Amino acid sequence: MVNGQGREPVAIVGMSEPERVLRFGADGTEELLARLDRPDTELLAGVPDETGECRLAVVGPTPQRLAVARKIVARALKDGKPWLGRNDIWFSARPLLRAEPDAKTAFVFPGLEADFAPRCADVAAHFGLPDPATGVSDVDTLLGHADGVTAVGRLLDAALRELGLRPDGLAGHSVGEWTAMIAAGMYATEEVHRLRGRCWPDGFTPPEAEFVVLGCSAAEALKRIENEPRLVLSHDNAPRQSIVCGQPEAAERLVRACREDGVVAKILPFRSGFHTPLMWPRLGPFAKMVGELPLWPPAAPVWSATTVGEYPAGPDEIRALYLEHLVAPVRFRELVEAMYANGFRLFVQAGPGQLGSFISDTLAGRPHLVISADSPLRDGMAQLRRVAAAMWVEGASPRFDRLETAGENTESGKAHEPVVGTEAEPLPVSSPVRGLLDRHPLPEVPPGVSAEVVEEFTALLAETREAAASVLAAASRPAGTRESVLSVSMAELPYLADHRFFRQREDWPDEVDRRPVVPATTLIAFAVAEVERAWPGRVTVAVHHARFDRWLVAAPAQRVPVRLRALENGRVAVEIGGYASMTVELADRYPAAPAVSLRPVEPETEPPLPAGEIYRRREMFHGEAYRGLTVLSGLGERHIRGEITVPPAPGGLLDNIGQLLGCWLMATQTEYLLAFPRSIKKISFYGPHPEPGERVRSLAAISAGEPETLRMSASVVHHGRTWAEIEGWQDIRFACDRAAHRVYAFPDRHLLARRRADGWYELRDRWPGAATRDIYAGVFLSSAEREEYARRPLSEQSGWLLDRIVVKDAVRAWLAGRGVTGVFPAEIGVIRDHAGRIRVAGRHGRELPELSVTLAHNEETAAAMVRQELLPTTVERENERTDRRTDHRNGHVFAGGGPAD
Repeated sequence: MVNGQGREPVAIVGMSEPERVLRFGADGTEELLARLDRPDTELLAGVPDETGECRLAVVGPTPQRLAVARKIVARALKDGKPWLGRNDIWFSARPLLRAEPDAKTAFVFPGLEADFAPRCADVAAHFGLPDPATGVSDVDTLLGHADGVTAVGRLLDAALRELGLRPDGLAGHSVGEWTAMIAAGMYATEEVHRLRGRCWPDGFTPPEAEFVVLGCSAAEALKRIENEPRLVLSHDNAPRQSIVCGQPEAAERLVRACREDGVVAKILPFRSGFHTPLMWPRLGPFAKMVGELPLWPPAAPVWSATTVGEYPAGPDEIRALYLEHLVAPVRFRELVEAMYANGFRLFVQAGPGQLGSFISDTLAGRPHLVISADSPLRDGMAQLRRVAAAMWVEGASPRFDRLETAGENTESGKAHEPVVGTEAEPLPVSSPVRGLLDRHPLPEVPPGVSAEVVEEFTALLAETREAAASVLAAASRPAGTRESVLSVSMAELPYLADHRFFRQREDWPDEVDRRPVVPATTLIAFAVAEVERAWPGRVTVAVHHARFDRWLVAAPAQRVPVRLRALENGRVAVEIGGYASMTVELADRYPAAPAVSLRPVEPETEPPLPAGEIYRRREMFHGEAYRGLTVLSGLGERHIRGEITVPPAPGGLLDNIGQLLGCWLMATQTEYLLAFPRSIKKISFYGPHPEPGERVRSLAAISAGEPETLRMSASVVHHGRTWAEIEGWQDIRFACDRAAHRVYAFPDRHLLARRRADGWYELRDRWPGAATRDIYAGVFLSSAEREEYARRPLSEQSGWLLDRIVVKDAVRAWLAGRGVTGVFPAEIGVIRDHAGRIRVAGRHGRELPELSVTLAHNEETAAAMVRQELLPTTVERENERTDRRTDHRNGHVFAGGGPAD
């Protein structure tokens, strides 16, 4: 490329930067709308909460799309309607896979169509799969076209599964049904190719017959060909599309007659005669091939458009249906109806073409989702992002991390470091182009245009202006994007052994049950290190708008994408997967430090516990690598002072500033005692990071407004000089009183349930939300139990967890009464036998005697009684919790707020 200024040519290495997918979740439409009621810059800079049943996804988010998204959600407050992809926005107040317990997902494979131009080469390259274009010799022939359709379908099926999307059933249209069979493992493509040469040594010659597409129903098509004996119905595609097939002259007559009547009619550009009696004389080679073809039962149900039901499992029955498929009509409309009646609500089209429109036409007015994994409008990976967004909104769990890519070197096609930049002068922009930025009034909209069209057109004009603005701003914006991967595991980050949320037995083999979490401040340390490595010679002087959206857990191990994007004024936006985001500010040198200010502005007293006792009593859960509190100097109504010895773990010093906040919380409050960082408005640095072992002093000013949040600003002094200032540190607090905190700190010594005088152990629901429940689920459940807990509908989770906790506490109390102490809740598994009775069993070496457990509960309270003798005990089933205060099966009546024996 030549920059036009007489300089030497400069090679520009480009990278295809993946579009972002912003996901928002909430427990209801009102809550979601409230979460969207934040500045666009804040929403675009981070990844908001993704939990909850009400879901919204925006691909390629812009301020304009966020504005449309807000309107969509606000409208849903009135009508509850979903939004299915216009403006690259998907929204559902009741995800289809959650609204119906038996809702299913189908992969559907297209057949032969007039236009075959898939855009999936980048998908093959991204996932390391075979490129369909390399394995198909000639798509202009009938067999070559069919091979191409099959190859694309297999690729997209594999890519969808790489994203963690699994079908509950598969179906196809015409030859697409064969692709479905291959995807289900019923036979191998390679075997077909091997046998095809033997069965058709001279190639396959189709009948002399034309396919005519009609814009009408199959019933109307049959009426139109009543007097054309050489035409037959071959496809019932949808309520408004059908296909007939037959002798060319008869086909021409039908087309002319339909057009005279205003009915769409078109002859397709290929011939096959498939799905008509014209194939009977040509069945011999097909019968020979399928007779020798090794066949297996499908791994997932394959639905036939010939029988409008599932394929049989026996090889002989499969062979018979394979041949019938060639001579019988395609009943695709009926197939879609049958699949919908069977519970299929999500249909993913694995290939190009209009197959999805047949499904939408058939299911018009009924809840469903249709989306194609291949689009003529964009490259394959871009379309897969939209598939993942749409599926997530409807309740699926796609792996968005598998969509990340480091891009390609567009200069040579070879692998390149993940760096984007330009060293050329910007292209000159003429004044007419600059006029795009002028805020002229929009042209008047003609009367009668719908509000939705006006809204989309306005958004399009706004996006055009924004695009022009970005071109003009490019010259002043520091170029550069870096992408890397952070390996998060106990092997890579061993210091996380001292930042485990939950305690377990010393020899406990399952690290997942301890939940080692990367601290928020360690994520800041990672971000700063990555930015300074990418832009060497500069120092970090501030971190702005740090948000921590999800806990980054190191067990099981995972690889997390890290993306750095240069902004103006030496700032770099950092995204760490879907876990954290922030902006790092660079400069050539540190700014002058403000005056030291560690004097409190209010009276203070001596903290109730010394620093060492804080850790011994596990008021702070941290281990040695994160223990830095050395002296707690003073405590006030709205402040705390202390000295910190810099710990060795990355981010450990800032984590200890957060621990100071935790010490104030434990010393002054009695409720909501568990708190974790949610965001930090700004951290200003005035010098290099102190070395491990050095001591700093800090004063934290604290504001505790509403019970669920805690805010802090702090100064940190090193060697008599201000090292850092923190503004707007905000913690989220979780419901936890002192008794519950003792259970969190020492689960082997304390119970959540309380013993009644009659011997029952009782527990009331004390969890106001899913996030708080997750804390207690981590304390009491093993990893297998947590998986079962997560699979349950939100409406059932609280009661299910309540039952497990009270049973485990009752068992642990029974053991303690017989001298067996120090038992962690995860060591006790709670199961149901075939008769529905509660049984308990020891896990990972814990031995339990034969115990009989009686459980009673209502909506808010659960109670359990444990005896060693075996009793024929039954309990109320999980999904039968009612507002009545009686366990009908056992006859245990709740009296005075608790169960009577």
